[in-house]
Amino acid sequence: MDKYLDIRNGQVFIDVGAHVGKYALRIAKRNPRSTVIAIEPGSLQFNALIDGINKNKLKNIIPLNIAAWDSTTKLKLKVYSIDAGTSSVIPGMPGIGHLIRVENVEAKSLDDVVNELGLKRIDWVKIDVQGAEFRVLRGFRNSITRFKPRIVIEIMEFNREKVSKFFEEVDYVCRHIPEDESGMYFICVPKN
Repeated sequence: MDKYLDIRNGQVFIDVGAHVGKYALRIAKRNPRSTVIAIEPGSLQFNALIDGINKNKLKNIIPLNIAAWDSTTKLKLKVYSIDAGTSSVIPGMPGIGHLIRVENVEAKSLDDVVNELGLKRIDWVKIDVQGAEFRVLRGFRNSITRFKPRIVIEIMEFNREKVSKFFEEVDYVCRHIPEDESGMYFICVPKN
């Protein structure tokens, strides 16, 4: 997926579902003049992200310990199997392991995050939120139409129709990332 996140120095990248920072840390290191906003609701994953930022002495990452959603609210984050460290705010996510714990997390829309941070541009977004992608996109509509970022997104099968309709409404075209064997990762770009 790295070749689909072609962030250039000075661009703004939002990593939604940053986990421990696999993409956020690498992109921030490669592009010291870029701004990276790393959003991760899970407490253990967020702490690992902060450790990575500190160990690499990165000053261009803004870590946010929240869940991206379509409104400001509190959600229950279900954390599954320790090995994968997968978590989701969507109840009853199939096939992602056994439930380990539930965390109460703050949630807000990406439009609110963008406004609070005073962002003047967004060039790239990665969204990997284990089934919450439609709710995340609904709370990001204004910024998508304003800034027209390129978006790499995991779309769960049960969300495909709603997410496809959303991208059509904001005049985007999506295509499957061919190297992705799961069939869930897409790159979505503005038509114009």
